[in-house]
Amino acid sequence: GTGRNLRRWHWIGCLPITLLWPGAWLLLAKLTGGSQAYFQELLFDQNIDRAAGGLGHIRPFYYYLENLCVEGLPWILILPFAVWALLKATSQQEEGATPVGPVLRRALGWFGFVFLFFTMLPTKRSLYILLAYPAMAIIVSTAWPFLRNLPRKALGIAFGLMAMLLLACIVGIGGSPWIFPVPVSPVVALPCAAILIGGASLLLWRFYGEGLIAYGFIVITATFVLIYLIAAIFMLPAFNTMKTPVALIPEVQKRVPEGKPLLLYKMHSEIMPLYCKRPGKSYWSERDLTAAMRRQKRGVAVFVKRAWEASKETFGPLGETGTFSMGHRQYVWLAYEADW
Repeated sequence: GTGRNLRRWHWIGCLPITLLWPGAWLLLAKLTGGSQAYFQELLFDQNIDRAAGGLGHIRPFYYYLENLCVEGLPWILILPFAVWALLKATSQQEEGATPVGPVLRRALGWFGFVFLFFTMLPTKRSLYILLAYPAMAIIVSTAWPFLRNLPRKALGIAFGLMAMLLLACIVGIGGSPWIFPVPVSPVVALPCAAILIGGASLLLWRFYGEGLIAYGFIVITATFVLIYLIAAIFMLPAFNTMKTPVALIPEVQKRVPEGKPLLLYKMHSEIMPLYCKRPGKSYWSERDLTAAMRRQKRGVAVFVKRAWEASKETFGPLGETGTFSMGHRQYVWLAYEADW
């Protein structure tokens, strides 16, 4: 019922405004010395090649369904009930009331377009569908006043799922010093868990005592904002060492002069050059990497473990090696001196 909006003249003004910001970025990059290789990487390699699967991250078609079940929390638990409530409200809405049907259609169209578009691409990463989450939030917030019209049993299931999620968060945060292999102090974890227990108890008490009211939405939102803040301030920093190339940093800073590049073989990585405080340069063939080593004379090259195994006979004799990990991936560093 909103297709006629696609034929309006606002497209003429909106498209240039949308393109203005990335265009300004590219212009500034060009004026400050951006190379042709930079624009090739930014515009084509990181967009067209990545979308076609040329840079990895090939995932099955159901990948985003799995991600929605986790990254869409907590609202993904209420989303089916919210859609049900809006459909019911649309069919029973009184004349003169604010229509909710157009909100539901547009939000579902927004959500569905983003979800299906990125599902069709072979390359999939969870961050690609971040644009779908605001649509989901709009559906849930719009449906909240109408949820009370659903059967009490359905609401009990929805809030039972929410209570289970809160319980899992409380156990995960309170037990993090003993559950996760990271240095989170019990002095931090246990008080945070106690605060969440208070929020969850208040939510359940108000729901079962007074039913579904607007106050419940505020309590849910506030409780999960608190969970995200606790995770961001106390939990995630403890995981930094797992994603930091700790063993690589001293080797690079000792062997690679400032301004000279850290050589990366068959991979893209911004994290390694950032932490090592050296520029990074990627090479995709043994011949190109060998030529770069000869030019630089002395330095460090980094290989993904499987790439190192395939090229070990070529590069193994050229210097000292070591291993390190970032997350679940294993890497090999090679400290070379090109006197050959």
